[in-house]
Parts: sequence; C-alpha cells; structure tokens
Amino acid sequence: MKYQLCSTGRWLCWLLFCLITPPLTMMAQTVTVSGRVIDIETRNPLPDANVYVQQLQNGQAADREGRFSLRLPTGNMSLRVSFSGYTTQTLELTLRRDTTIQVLLRQDNRLPEVQVLASRRNLGILSSQMSAIELPIREIQRLPTLLGETDIMKALQLLPGVQAVSDGNAGIYVRGGNYDQNQITLDGATIYNTEHLKGFISAIDANMVSAVALYKGAFPARYGSRLSSVVEMDIKEGDYERYHGGATVGLLSSSIHAEGPLQKGKTSFNVAARMSYFDLLVQPALRKMYDDTRALETYGNMNYYDVNLKLAHKFSENNRLTAFFYVGNDRVDTEPTTNTTYAEKRDPETNRLLYSHQYDSEEYTTNTWGNTLATINWSYKLNEKLSIRSNAYYSRYHYHITTGSVRERTHRYGMTDPIQIGKLFLTDNYTKEDSYMTANSGISELTLAADFHYRVRDAHNLRWGVQATTQSFNPTIETLNEAYQRQDWINPDSIWEYSVIQDTIGGHKLRMNSMAIYIEDDIPITSRLQANAGLRYALYSTDGTIYQSLEPRLSARYSLNDKLSLKAGFSSMRQAIHLLSNTYLVSPSDMWVPVTKKFPLTTSLQWSAGLSYEPNNTYELSLEGYYKQINNLYEYKEGSSFMQSAANWEEMIAVGKGWSYGVELFARKKIGKTTGWLSYTWSKSMRLFDQPDNIINAGKAFYAANDYRHNLSITMTHQLTKDAELSWIFQYHPGQRRTLALDYYYSLTQYNTYIFWDSYKERNGFQLPAYHRMDVSLNFYTFFRNGAKGTFNISLYNLYNHKNISVVYAAYEGYEPVLKGICILPLMPSISYTYEF
Repeated sequence: MKYQLCSTGRWLCWLLFCLITPPLTMMAQTVTVSGRVIDIETRNPLPDANVYVQQLQNGQAADREGRFSLRLPTGNMSLRVSFSGYTTQTLELTLRRDTTIQVLLRQDNRLPEVQVLASRRNLGILSSQMSAIELPIREIQRLPTLLGETDIMKALQLLPGVQAVSDGNAGIYVRGGNYDQNQITLDGATIYNTEHLKGFISAIDANMVSAVALYKGAFPARYGSRLSSVVEMDIKEGDYERYHGGATVGLLSSSIHAEGPLQKGKTSFNVAARMSYFDLLVQPALRKMYDDTRALETYGNMNYYDVNLKLAHKFSENNRLTAFFYVGNDRVDTEPTTNTTYAEKRDPETNRLLYSHQYDSEEYTTNTWGNTLATINWSYKLNEKLSIRSNAYYSRYHYHITTGSVRERTHRYGMTDPIQIGKLFLTDNYTKEDSYMTANSGISELTLAADFHYRVRDAHNLRWGVQATTQSFNPTIETLNEAYQRQDWINPDSIWEYSVIQDTIGGHKLRMNSMAIYIEDDIPITSRLQANAGLRYALYSTDGTIYQSLEPRLSARYSLNDKLSLKAGFSSMRQAIHLLSNTYLVSPSDMWVPVTKKFPLTTSLQWSAGLSYEPNNTYELSLEGYYKQINNLYEYKEGSSFMQSAANWEEMIAVGKGWSYGVELFARKKIGKTTGWLSYTWSKSMRLFDQPDNIINAGKAFYAANDYRHNLSITMTHQLTKDAELSWIFQYHPGQRRTLALDYYYSLTQYNTYIFWDSYKERNGFQLPAYHRMDVSLNFYTFFRNGAKGTFNISLYNLYNHKNISVVYAAYEGYEPVLKGICILPLMPSISYTYEF
C-alpha cells in the first residue's frame, strides 16, 4: 500500500526539518571540555571552583571533587578558572575534539592585606538554591574568641535566621525550630552533640574543617531527617606533597595539627587534637572575677578532649577513597561536699560521757558525655557525565551521670547505770548508708548511602540516591541503696544487719530502621529561569509500626539581570527522632527518643521567597521572608523530667504544633582591607498544645522559648597593617523567654541593680532584659624565614562588661520575694598563640 503526503503533511515535515537541523548541525560542531581544578601544592580538589567561558559569557561551578564538564563550539575558546583566595588562571584553548585538562591554581599570597572571601559553593545569584549561606573557614578563624578558642558554631549564630541557645552557648536555633531540628554533619556523618564544656565551645576543631555551609530552607531532596537546618562541614584532606601543621596555646585549651603525605601524590593524612585545662587555669581566675562564686558550682572540675583524623588515597584522578575518625569526651566531677555534726551529753556532776551522736555525710556527682564518629567515603567518576559517591558512617553519642551520697551515724552510750536488757548491756550503735543514682542516655547510628550525579548538559544536573540507617536509643536509670548497721554489746555476741535495694528503670533499647530514596533535577528552563525540583520518599520502622513519608521540594531562581535575581522555594520535611528537654538550656542530659506507636513523625512545611543582589565581586545582599508550619511537636508536660523515669517518658510528653515566620536581611563585603557582614532578623515563633491529654499552658497558644522579635549582628575585620588586623562583633536581641510559676510582683537583683518586671504564669511568658555585647580581638602576625607563621591573639569577650542575664531564680531578701539573675559571662579577656609551619 502506498501513502502520499498531502500539502499540509509536506509543510509539517519541512517545518520539523528546519527545527531539527540547526541543533544537529550545532552538535556536530561542538566538543566536550572536561577537567579538574586542584591546588597546585596540596593536590587537593577545589570544590565549586568557577569555570567561565569568556566568548559565551557563561560557565559552571565545579563539583565537590573539583570536576567540570562543558559542551563548547569548536575553535578558539578562553576559559577563566577562579577560586576564593587563589590566583585566577585563563586558559586559551583551540578545540577540535573532546579535551580533558587539569587546572592547577596557586594560593594568592602576594597581597596579604587583601582578603578574598567568596563562597566555595554555588549559592549565589545564579543558583536556584536559596536560604543557604557559606562561611569561609579563614573568616571564622579571624573572629573574636571566647577564652582563645575558635568556634564554628558561634560563628553560625551571627547569620540571619540563627539564634544562640543562651549566652556563650554553642547551640543554635534556626527559624523558630527546636535545637534537635538541626542536622550537623562532619564529612557526612551526623554529630549529635556539638558542645564542649556544657556549651561554652563547640566540639568541632576548626583546624580540620575546609568549608562550612548552612541550609535553613528550600532544602534539596538529598537532605532529610531534620526540619530546620542542615549544617555541612567538609573535613579537608591532608597535603599530598609536603608536611606542615601548627600548635595553639590558649587560656582554655591547647591544640596541635599536622598534615602531609603518607605516599607522596597518592595518600595523605590530616590529624588534630585538643585538650582543655579549664579546671586548672580558668576556674581559679573566674572565682576572683565573679561576685558570687556559687555560680560556678555546676561547672565543677570540668575538662574535655577531642581527636580528629582523616586519611585519603587517590587511586587515580577519578577514583578516591577517604576515611575520617573523631572522638571527643567531656567530664565534670563536682567537688564532694562533706558535712559533720557532733553532739554529746555529760553527767553534770562527774563530767562522765552519758552519750554522744556524730553524723557524717558526703555527696558527689560524676558526669561524662561525648561523641564517636567514623566515616568511609568513596567517589568515582565513570565518565565525563556520571559520577558516584558512596559512604558509610557510624555515629555514637553517650551521656552518663552518677549522683551519690555516703551517710554515717554513730551513737555511743556510757551511762553510769547501764540499761539491762536481759543479760546484755547496750554500749554502741553504728549505721552506714551508701546510695547513688545513675542515668544513661545515648544514641548510636549506622548509615549506608550512595549518591549519583549526572551532568546532562551545562547548568543541568540530575541527582539521585538511596540511604539506609539503623539507630538505637538507650535511656536507663539505675538506683542503689546499700544500708549497713552494727550493734555492739558487752558480751561477745553481736547483731548485724545488712540490706541492699537495687532497681533499674528502663534498661531496654529502642531501635529504629529507616530507608530513603530521592531524586532532584536542577534544570535551566529558560535563559533567565532555573529550577530545582525534587522528591524524597522515606520509610521508618520502629516499635512495631511503619511510617511512610513523601516529601516534595521545589526552588527556583529568576534572573532580572546578571546582578539581581528573585528566588522562591518550598520544602516538606519529616523528622523521626527527638531530643526531650525540660529546661530552656540545651543540656547533655537531654534524651534522644524515636517516634513510637503513640507519637508519629514530626512534619513541617516551609515557604520562602526573596531576592539576591551582587553588584560586583565585592558586595552581596540578600533579603528573604519565610513561613514555617510544624505539626506533632514534642515537649515535656509541666513538672516532668527524664530523671523521674526513663521507661515512662511517653507518659510525660505532650504533642502539639507550632508556626514561625520572619524576614531576614544579609549584607556582606567580601574583598578589601575591611570585610564583614551585617545580619538582621525579624521573626515570631509560637506553640500550641490544646488537644486532650496534651494540654500545656491551659490549651492557649504561647511563645516558643526561642522567640526573638529582633536579632541583629554586625561583624567586621580590618587589616591594620601587613602584620596586624582588628576584628569585632556586636550582637543584640531581646531577652530570652522563661517560664515562672509565680504570681506576684518581683524585683530582680543583679549586682545591686534593681529591675522591675511583671510576673507571668504562662509558658515562656516571662522575658529577660535585652541582650547585647561587643567582642574585640587583635591578631599580630610574625613571618619567619623558614616560611612559618606565628599568630598572637588578644580577645576581649563582652568588652563593655554588660551584665547579660541568662539564669534567674526566686529568692528572698528579708521577707521580700525577689527574682535574682546570674550573668554567666562578664568581661572575659583571653590570649592565645599559634605557630604554623
């Protein structure tokens, strides 16, 4: 049978031919240029290095391994490759066929007074990602410090949408979420407690970190298991070519760091360790500065240590294996308190002892907590388009506290006329009682994951992956009461009594298994519109119950021009583990628990929109607004505590909901003698627990403990000379919220200053005075002939000694009830010295 095209069919075929032929012709005249950007000295990859084609006025950012791939027309092309803090290199290429190149960049140290602090990740105006900020580690290390200790987590508190848990504490709240709603990772492994010294400093050694990125909204599908934020900390690989390192001595702790090749060009190591002497040097000094040294009693004999090690091996430029190990531990032993009471009675005529009574008691507390992490990461590039990254990690957090007492009572009788009881005469009675309570809480996690990255074409990336996790939880309380009694009589016979009462509450592990798969597509829709669409599906199996979770994600960027873009995002998140706390402070004793039959997944929906403006390479400005809704929030009911019973924690929990919204402003200067940023957040965060058996605050909405209406931070670093620089920080926010079960008018006493407030009965209805402080530091540099560098740091924390009150308690002055406040951190000077070779 023959077919004949009508005139309309011929016209359609001609149109189709015209549409298809130009792209095919273009494809025939294009080639692929792929390569890798690395440091010329260390041979480490430079993630997200910028590769820009000058003729096309377009380009892309390299991936985490420094790799890139461009489809370019044949002929002469100029590639400009740049990276933060490195000399930009321009490559002149004559392209006739597919080409693979290696780009070696050298650190730019010619102008030490000029600091280049651009982002290492593609988070700027050309990216579809919003609600994300990266802080270069060099910027963090130049900030003022508390007791000479560089702190990454405190640097994050200076960003918009992020709030400190309390004064001097390394914990963070993000966009009205709870502390446990932040996933903090080291080389991909989750670290569950990020504080040393009960929050004074973070558990993360800045010497090991190469980059820090905070995602607080519009989450890509590859991120899951938390509602509020993801903090990614990349651990840097050791130098493949030469050995170098350094040591720091400060008031709080000392640290060492070393890196270098195990097999030159192939295998490297990077190791760092810290150890504190808070109990030896800092506490004696603080006791002379505090008006009331009882404020330090809870910190007792406190110290910590941590050790980091990363090993890396390159089988080839496209095949790499790394391993990372971390262990950190804190210990707080309060000084034992002893008390002795003695009383006696004598015969008034003979002065003979009739009887005596002596009571001796001793109380003590031993407290330890810490993290252990181990990761293995393998990355392999199959071809110019497809790469695979797989990893396995183990993470464990443990908490242990023992409180105990020893009590002894001795009764002696020496009566003139002994009391006859049968044939026995009572002369002595001795009793000893030894009791203690031990509480344990912890979580351990094992995760296997694989991530696939397919570069479809320039600026079009497809990612998918799978994750499998098993977690175990161990909340237990053990008690022991051992009593011993001895009675001596005149005759050789004696009566002995001995009893032991021991109990274990809880004592069983809870386990949860989960699996997640995801896919996301970062695709250019038009020349101005870029979108990232993703979907994440997760299963959680725990307590004989299976929960399913489907989480869509979408974010988009529309470029008004090459300097200004509009962004919007939506993300649906789920969380299956929770940190139960009955205090406004984050404490190591807070207990991790999973979802159960009774308590389902916590869910959140977040919408955000904003603009990003970068007039040049020096300045950037962003303005964002967000609204977040949270369901199935967990909180302790009034008067409940883990210390009451670990096994019955479900009976102490109420389930409710929350919502938060706000506006965030971020302005940063990245280049020049003076650099820094300003962040401002206006926000509101509310909670509501009004369902039967889940009532808090009489079923009325109340402010979240992390509700701050205004939050302002200003950070600045100025290069005074080639060998000296000045840094300062200013922070302001309204006072933190507290719950007071009191119903009368109070006066607050703090160092003879009276402040009057109305009192509140409702949850978090009482607000402390406004918080503000300024920190200043000076860095002096010494450059040695052998290439080594010395840095002498002087820091003043809380420069003008403002009494920021973070702890309040009720007391009486005479018959007058007063509310007293404690300033934990007054003016705190510190010095440190770092030697790098």
